[in-house]
Amino acid sequence: MTDTKQSAQRRRIVSQGFSSIALSHYEPIIMKHIRRLAKQLVPDQLKKSRDWSAAQNMSEWANRLSFDIISDIVFGAEYKTIDIPDYRYVLDCIDGANVRTSVLFQAAELTVGRIDRYVFAKSIKARNRFIPFISSLVKNRLQDHDTKRKDVFSLLSGAKDPDTGEGLSVKALGGESTTLVMAGSDTTSTVIAATLFYLSKYPDAYRRIKSELQQNFPTVDHVRLGPRLSSCRYLRACIDESLRLSPPVGGSPWRRVTSEGLVVDGQPLPVGCDAGISTYALHHNPTYFPDPFVFQPSRWLVGSDTEDCEENSVRLAQSAFAPFSIGPRSCLGKGLAYAELTLSIATLLRKYDMRATEGPFRGIGGARETATYGEKVLDSTLNSKLPDAYSGKPFKDPSGQVILPMKYLAEMSAYPRGKLSLSEELKHKIPTEQLLAFGDYKVVYTFVHKYVSPRHRHYDARLQEVVYPMLASELGQPLNWKPVNLMALEKSVLAPIVNRTLFNFPNYNSEIEASLSRYVDVLPMSILFLAKSPRRLKKVVARLAPPVRALQKEAWNIGHRIRCMVLDRLQEMKDPEFVTKDDTIQWLISFTKEKATDAKYLSHWYLGTAAFSAAGLGPLLRNVLLDLAAHPEYMQPLRDEIGKFMDEHNDSIPLCKLVGLDSFLKESLRHNPPTLSSMRH
Repeated sequence: MTDTKQSAQRRRIVSQGFSSIALSHYEPIIMKHIRRLAKQLVPDQLKKSRDWSAAQNMSEWANRLSFDIISDIVFGAEYKTIDIPDYRYVLDCIDGANVRTSVLFQAAELTVGRIDRYVFAKSIKARNRFIPFISSLVKNRLQDHDTKRKDVFSLLSGAKDPDTGEGLSVKALGGESTTLVMAGSDTTSTVIAATLFYLSKYPDAYRRIKSELQQNFPTVDHVRLGPRLSSCRYLRACIDESLRLSPPVGGSPWRRVTSEGLVVDGQPLPVGCDAGISTYALHHNPTYFPDPFVFQPSRWLVGSDTEDCEENSVRLAQSAFAPFSIGPRSCLGKGLAYAELTLSIATLLRKYDMRATEGPFRGIGGARETATYGEKVLDSTLNSKLPDAYSGKPFKDPSGQVILPMKYLAEMSAYPRGKLSLSEELKHKIPTEQLLAFGDYKVVYTFVHKYVSPRHRHYDARLQEVVYPMLASELGQPLNWKPVNLMALEKSVLAPIVNRTLFNFPNYNSEIEASLSRYVDVLPMSILFLAKSPRRLKKVVARLAPPVRALQKEAWNIGHRIRCMVLDRLQEMKDPEFVTKDDTIQWLISFTKEKATDAKYLSHWYLGTAAFSAAGLGPLLRNVLLDLAAHPEYMQPLRDEIGKFMDEHNDSIPLCKLVGLDSFLKESLRHNPPTLSSMRH
């Protein structure tokens, strides 16, 4: 929803379903399902013998608990997925549908030409299976006029905007309720599973939280919302630390700049530009969180304990803590989420002792104990437990940043090129086009993050923090390339999150700038990346509806014209003759300006060039720029050389005489060749 007034109005109405009074009505519902889970975790015969239970997949149990709670709170419907499997398919549907939704939230341009329908076919099938279920639920709830109900649906159906006196339409009521079920089940379950996982790996934290709960609650039956639960500061700190380490929504919550523009940290953002910051990257910034990959609940506490921090450190951490987002569009269900999290964690830990499992599942979800800052490693037991998803020998980045099985890298189509020594085996596993797609960026650090589920679909890799060159246009105005933060999304689906490119040229009007911002910033690499292989990409492009088919031929012709011009320039260099500004570069600029007004055409043009010219001139040029950024000592000599010849030849440069530039280009091409595979003749 982009209408700020309508959004504010709806928020005022929906917030009434999450007031403190409403939460008091929801507490019995939450506790009912938590007790049901606690009963299922340990069989009755084990309770008498006080022996350890079998290993439990807490990710799945948390999913069932959260779904049962939120469906009961929102619709008053009890599906009891904790006890019976009849409706557990709905959890898989929500899980699958969120894959596509998460990617489109970061790159909505993938809907152009309906390419998302082919890339996320399984996700759409899951959504189509979920829609009849939720539609039937909403329909039945609308027909139920029981005035004694205290669920969210009842509260919202009678709620009015205090400013306008208007309520929600039937369509809006159904939409908001559906959103609450989808968002409320997947997010809290992640935090419950993550908290239990971290506590099982950090025995000191586990002992401290157990001691706190035993002191505040004589028995498990005393666990309820109120002063005692609020006084459990370490419990809240453990939950907050899990939210920091594993935020349920780790991507960027994009916001569009309106009114007169915005300046953030000295960077001007024009009107129409989308701005955002990755929650995951923010939560792992060592400026705010020292030892960011360590589970350290005491970082949130000011107190007498030797582990607790100073007040200034806690305030600094709180200033960068945003798992529920902030501002007028922050999560309305924050209070409900904390109620569910504190009650469930407190009940389970007060009722039972817990430890990390031994045997074949030992180490699932964990990292190497000796891992250093920024370095996380898949445990070796994963290779034997997950043969379909993780196989092959581990491959280590020579810089010591990350270890991943080779098949995993090949499936994810993500491999930072240029800084690594590729083995022959790996070269054949990853197509050249995919290497080129990520050959432009140097990964500062990588991080492999895993939940406690032994099923690979709950594992995701997150690649963060790439560097980019700062360039300047001929007019001296800054041209900021902010290309890609690599962000891994749920279910092992990686997608580039493109920070919106800012064009500062004065001859680009705002309409063209907005068009470019909306459609061009995804770049060919995201299409290559999500399609996973050139063969699949070719099939996807071939199935696209018109006008893309017609544009394929034109895109090929455009690429052919560019190649002919490059060949002409090479021939001129060989003669040698002068190369002026009035040929290739000017033609490309004029062509882009001419077509930029038609944003849809421009996006299809980029798609066509991605399909047929993936290994073209663009990646080579960007590699040269990155080499310049990495070796600034070459910058001034090259500037002096080019400037000298510019003065002598009045904008026409005999390229064969630029010895320094020629040698630098050759070295860059040697370091980053356009193809790594063998040439067969």
